[in-house]
Amino acid sequence: MVFGYAQIQGNAIVAEDAIVYGNAIITDSAKVYGKAQVYGHAYIDGESIISENKHIFENIQSWNNIDSLEVINTNIGSKTDDYILYANGRHQIPIEIYFKSWDKKKREIKIEEDEIFENIEIVDKGNGKLYNDYYLSGKPGGFVYPEVSDFFDEHISKCTIYISTFKELDEILLDITILIKKKVFYLYNDIKIKVIPPRVYTSEDVLNYDNIQPIIEKDIGGYNCILSKYYIKLKNSSEFFMAKGKYPEDNWFYYIQKGNYKGCCTTTDNNIKFEPSSFFTKEFIFTTHWSVSVISEHHEEDGLCFWSYRIWHSDLQNYNEWGGEINFSLFDQYGNEAKMMAKVIEDEKLTFHFQ
Repeated sequence: MVFGYAQIQGNAIVAEDAIVYGNAIITDSAKVYGKAQVYGHAYIDGESIISENKHIFENIQSWNNIDSLEVINTNIGSKTDDYILYANGRHQIPIEIYFKSWDKKKREIKIEEDEIFENIEIVDKGNGKLYNDYYLSGKPGGFVYPEVSDFFDEHISKCTIYISTFKELDEILLDITILIKKKVFYLYNDIKIKVIPPRVYTSEDVLNYDNIQPIIEKDIGGYNCILSKYYIKLKNSSEFFMAKGKYPEDNWFYYIQKGNYKGCCTTTDNNIKFEPSSFFTKEFIFTTHWSVSVISEHHEEDGLCFWSYRIWHSDLQNYNEWGGEINFSLFDQYGNEAKMMAKVIEDEKLTFHFQ
């Protein structure tokens, strides 16, 4: 859709659900599609491609339109020293690159981040290109640390490159370069990154490991019932903090039935942050004619949450039991993993162990 004073010139294409309006100009062989929006005084030319949900209001051009460039800054996230990369495949170090660029008419232009990523080369001075032992990505994963800075300037192009590895190589020394019109630009020289083994977690790192006390509520979901809520978490320190947890969500992993008694254990969700007034609903379906819906808070504390539910109700039934344990993981901010297991013991109490 094109409206306002926007212009589509040359072989430019606007397709799908894309919108172009205001004083924007799309020219040459540029393409705008998906749910992208181009507006303001944006000028999109050359072979530029604007897609997905991007909103462009400035002069975006393709890499081939760059005639000159000025490096503004290169840094690693929000830190300025002690660059450490854990060799667990999950931890990513963000290298942020900022520059200004101009076309041959000396007009200031901006380049899309994806296109910058495709034209940057990162080399380890000791081992050459980072292809075999390292993974380079233009997209963040779940464990970026240090965090990416929030710097933004409408006149400056930015690209963030995320580095991760499984291989321990002690230390790497990086050079970042780009090639424009056969001229090499050194964006950053001699970035030192220390690569170290993944941290190994033990019971000493789990808060109250041998004596995790549940929060107990009675008559939840009916009378003659007890809900016990367990929160398991890593100890925080000056260097490490628990960043994520992972288990199968809403997973009823244990059941026992004897007489008029029923015991159940379930997971809730993967959120580990304290969140007051956050409720979870679990429906325990016991027969085709009878079920119980349990609604309760489930983030009164930090930590991965497990529920144990016991109820004395209904008619006498035959003995039945299944399940009894479930695996889960806790992660620090670097993606180091504590692999653990929840086990059910007598009276549907939960104990926690390392795998």
